[in-house]
Amino acid sequence: MDFPDGTSWVIPDGWLHLGDLPSHCRSCGARVLWLESKNGKRAPINQDGVNHFATCPDANRWRKR
Repeated sequence: MDFPDGTSWVIPDGWLHLGDLPSHCRSCGARVLWLESKNGKRAPINQDGVNHFATCPDANRWRKR
C-alpha cells in the first residue's frame, strides 16, 4: 500500500487497513501503521509488515497484564 508521502507499507494477509495514515510509536518513535485483525484486535505494524510489538524495545510497557 502506498501513501501520499511516498512510503510503501506491507499489509500482512488477514489484516485490514482502516484508512489511518502512518503514525509514530509513543515509546520508540518508529513509524507504525495501525491495522485490525479479522477478530477485531488492533495492532501496530512496521513498514515491512512485522507486528511492531515484536520489534519495539519498549513493548513490555504496553502489554496488558
